[in-house]
Amino acid sequence: MKVIIIGAGIAGLSTAWYLQKEYANALDITILEASGSVGGKIQTKNIDGFFYECGPRSIRGDFDLINELQLQDEVLVASKYAKRRFLASHGRLKAFTWIKCLPAILTYPLRWSRTPGDVSIATYFGERFGASFVDTFIDPFCAGIYAGLPDALSYQACFPKKRHAAQIFTFKQGMQTLTSVLAVKIKGKILLNTKVLRIDDHPQNVTVLTDSGLYTADRVISTVNPTAMLPPEDPLRLVVPQVPKASLVTVSLGYYEDLLPERGFGFLASSKEERRLLGVIFDSCVFPQQNGAYKTRLSVMLGGAKAPHMLELSDDALYSEAVDACKKYLGVGQPAHVWAVTRHPHAISQYPVGHLQRMQVLEEALTGRRIQLAGADLYDVSIAGLIKRAEAGVFMNHLGLAHK
Repeated sequence: MKVIIIGAGIAGLSTAWYLQKEYANALDITILEASGSVGGKIQTKNIDGFFYECGPRSIRGDFDLINELQLQDEVLVASKYAKRRFLASHGRLKAFTWIKCLPAILTYPLRWSRTPGDVSIATYFGERFGASFVDTFIDPFCAGIYAGLPDALSYQACFPKKRHAAQIFTFKQGMQTLTSVLAVKIKGKILLNTKVLRIDDHPQNVTVLTDSGLYTADRVISTVNPTAMLPPEDPLRLVVPQVPKASLVTVSLGYYEDLLPERGFGFLASSKEERRLLGVIFDSCVFPQQNGAYKTRLSVMLGGAKAPHMLELSDDALYSEAVDACKKYLGVGQPAHVWAVTRHPHAISQYPVGHLQRMQVLEEALTGRRIQLAGADLYDVSIAGLIKRAEAGVFMNHLGLAHK
């Protein structure tokens, strides 16, 4: 059976891995990737010894995948300082502790208003703990995870019920280790610089037209929203949710000196505190093993849903914004010895109210189809969630093959 997977990010690669693991040589897998490299948003860079991540900086979870890929010896667990989180408040950093939420939590029994069904994150927490709680704690949380705003995000879609504490980790050579090793160990073909133009689901097969040729398969799994690739007459176009995405910028800063006044994971800034700054990650504290000559490494996050125009600024202007933020909250105002700007256009899905209900309609429409969907566009923005979904074998029943 021939299977085409569209997208060589973590969703596509992990899906290919688990299909390969389950069916061994029964599948002929081809991965089509529009860009010139695997990994999607997971990209690690090194500039003259300055180590930084362009996309996700770590993974939270416990996966069999790490052992399966024999990457145990490459894992770096976050330092003890990663448990310390800060919030920007009135131009200063304040350590976050749950006791700060106690006044709002104590008022919970006095609040009886509850909107039924799915609501925004702002409405859910506002009805239970008050608007001030949302502004102070929930708004920066949404900025840190989704680069979004709490009144635009679905509580049901963005706060899954099954949550458990798990360690934070990366790899000695960065997050790209995971996707690079996956790409090597997948037996199927990975075709880079191959943009999909059209997907046609026929009774006997699926054809995939790309800018480099036509491919035929028995099944297609797309890790990107397929709407633009489906023909106008395909009814699937009407039920695939069109999820907005937030854009952001990361400015990576490196300093030879140890300049941080606090040790921790980093800090987040609410919309009322900062209109352009999302937060700053203290990379040199979280994973000091990657520091090299740079004793202070920072990732400054700008933009998001509250300031999408930030991507339009020049690199120099973004660097100045980042340095100003570090000076204001960390007292680090001197020029960085090395810096890099990474733009992330349309990067993080903003699952709106009603998203899970729309996804149920979509799943019903996919029944019996040769096209299946995966990926962060529709299902989960976290690396952990995407790997777990692939590991759970959600596509295997659709292939019509017996499990090993």
